Amino acid sequence: MFFWVFLKTSGNFYKAIFWVFFWWVFGVWLCNNKASLKTTKYR
Repeated sequence: MFFWVFLKTSGNFYKAIFWVFFWWVFGVWLCNNKASLKTTKYR
């Protein structure tokens, strides 16, 4: 898989950027899901 090849070949600097971006997107997605589950007022 390209994902694992990228993690193995990339440097620590790019790994850090990737994980920060990944967790940021995951956090935004999670917040959106919680908001939509409670009420649809925000949409």
